[in-house]
Amino acid sequence: METSEALRPSEPPRPALVVPLESARPRLQAWPHLVRKELLAAQAIVLVVLVLGILIDAPLGPAADLSNAPVELKAPWYFVSLQELLVYLEPWIVGGVLPILLLGGLVALPYLDRLGARGYGIRQRPIAHLVFASFALAWSALTIIGALLRGPSWAFLWPWQRWDPRLAASAPTRSLAEALGLPGHENAVGVIAIAAWCALLAAVWLVLRRKRWLGREDPVRSGAAMLLIAAFVGIGTKVLLHLAFHVGYLCHVRGFGF
Repeated sequence: METSEALRPSEPPRPALVVPLESARPRLQAWPHLVRKELLAAQAIVLVVLVLGILIDAPLGPAADLSNAPVELKAPWYFVSLQELLVYLEPWIVGGVLPILLLGGLVALPYLDRLGARGYGIRQRPIAHLVFASFALAWSALTIIGALLRGPSWAFLWPWQRWDPRLAASAPTRSLAEALGLPGHENAVGVIAIAAWCALLAAVWLVLRRKRWLGREDPVRSGAAMLLIAAFVGIGTKVLLHLAFHVGYLCHVRGFGF
């Protein structure tokens, strides 16, 4: 046995690994070099904002008067998108679920997309780029609509239409069952619609995993990424249903609308 192994021809030597010059350059650690620069930049921005706040007067409006209530009440422009979402979604979703989903989901998205991928380009992380770009466009559209296209009673007004305090608010909403001509079956139709939506998302998740767009090594992370995408797409679908068919909710469960 030892003789036969000794008579075997030896394997050819492997070629030497050539290291490119770019990769041989010395690298700096993120801490403290990069973090120190980012901290100094953040402090400079805070100082500039503080100086502007001291030099430029930004007074509050007059004191509230119940006998002369303003016709239009809008949040600041950076919150008006949430106020616009109250037209399409339930308050408990807009005020509780959505902020946590947006902040946590967008922060975690780069870690969920393309496990093990090295790089930040659109080819290396297509899902992260697509989701964030869609979110930025949708949030900008909600801000523009709420700040510029909403008039008295939060009615939708085009820029060429006149503002009239007597203008009626938006059309009343209805359930999905009423939109389909099935009144009295709101919960059943809503549950079927939600179940069909979940089945469709599961099929899309399997397809994306086969194409390795969400990674195949860790189904938990790829499933979390798909749930985040499903939440964003679901909110967009709900907004489109409201705009096209005046659908306010799918079903009601213990006082909570979906």
